Amino acid sequence: MTETKMEMTIISAVSNILPHAPLEQALHRVTEELGPPHFDDADRDFASRIRATLTEKDIASVYYAIGMDPNDRPLAHFLVPIEAKRNPLVGSTDVADVSWVVPTVEVHAPTLAIGTPLHTWQVVAQGKSPHAHKAIVQAAKAMASVGIKALNEPELIAAAKADLMKRRRRRRMSRRCQIMLLLLWRCRWHRISVTPDPAAAFQRPLLALRPDRDCEVSRCARALLWRCSSGCSANKGLDKDGHRTRGLLG
Repeated sequence: MTETKMEMTIISAVSNILPHAPLEQALHRVTEELGPPHFDDADRDFASRIRATLTEKDIASVYYAIGMDPNDRPLAHFLVPIEAKRNPLVGSTDVADVSWVVPTVEVHAPTLAIGTPLHTWQVVAQGKSPHAHKAIVQAAKAMASVGIKALNEPELIAAAKADLMKRRRRRRMSRRCQIMLLLLWRCRWHRISVTPDPAAAFQRPLLALRPDRDCEVSRCARALLWRCSSGCSANKGLDKDGHRTRGLLG
């Protein structure tokens, strides 16, 4: 309606966060020693009133994410076991990019009534509440304690760095394949399918592509696919134009 045009360039915040087992284990031990925040009856009463405005789906989604059975507690005054079978917690954080460069660990504090959806008036209503302050102070103590442990225990830093390098090697994508994917993102595709190929290096998934052959960008991308794939025994016999090409993603 306004005839406004916009061009977008993504420069950061594009990574999945890398977990780091040594730091996570250290943080969990520290939080076990500190214990949960000390909520009182007034905190629980206020959180219960907030909880009454939430849907059952909102509340259940939190317990699903942490791999625990739902209960009637309005605030999380418990520590999620480190061995709990967690499910993906969808969100975004700029620190994910950082986690690929240096070992990174996060702590989730019970500053909100269980089930509170983000970016809602319920979040605003609880932002300066006493229970939110208690939770964030406890989280700050935990993070500071892990920092002190890292300064006093060089073996923790060494283990964290080794864990990071191991995870990066496992998930590294070649620069050529990154360029190829960016080019293909701008093309029109007929079909995409992901299939495992045991013969591929590290048994990584392969991406089978059928881009529009009339697209100049697509032809360039197919050539890059061919270059990415030429070293893999599972991809022998590919032509230089990339027809019937499969490219390694890792």
